[in-house]
Amino acid sequence: MNHPIPAPRVFANRAAAGVELGRALKARSLKPPLTVLGLPRGGVAIAVPVAKALNRREQLYRAGLPPLDLNGRTAILVDDGLATGSTMLAAIRATRGARAARIIAAAPVASPAAAALIAREADDVVFLETPPLFAISQWYEEFEQLDDAEVCRLLALSRASPGTGPAR
Repeated sequence: MNHPIPAPRVFANRAAAGVELGRALKARSLKPPLTVLGLPRGGVAIAVPVAKALNRREQLYRAGLPPLDLNGRTAILVDDGLATGSTMLAAIRATRGARAARIIAAAPVASPAAAALIAREADDVVFLETPPLFAISQWYEEFEQLDDAEVCRLLALSRASPGTGPAR
């Protein structure tokens, strides 16, 4: 008996995808200390709701602040999607160089090739969908381009949100 393969879901927007990714990460009962890092630019829009779900977050655009101290921390690297995985791979290697204790790569959608590549480099991966991927934007109903001003606005909103703890 043949069972149909369910079609991959299309996310309404980055915020909705971030909420779903946050739920998936929270279900893993990760042990603190956690640092959530969004890969600019689209990953920041995903990382904000993920960080809120996990009650930890890190400023991505440092604005003159000292470098991140990832030594001994679990780093969750978040992007809005992985087509080739090259950006995530670079982020993993930089984070490993910063002596993170554990690295988790997470995205709502990743191509099978990118998912396999990243699974070999990260300590753990969380991808909600791994369809054949032609463009990340095809897996979102709304997929506007984000400029630096929007990224800064999102980060400012996340820092101002009550009940999410300090920006650490």
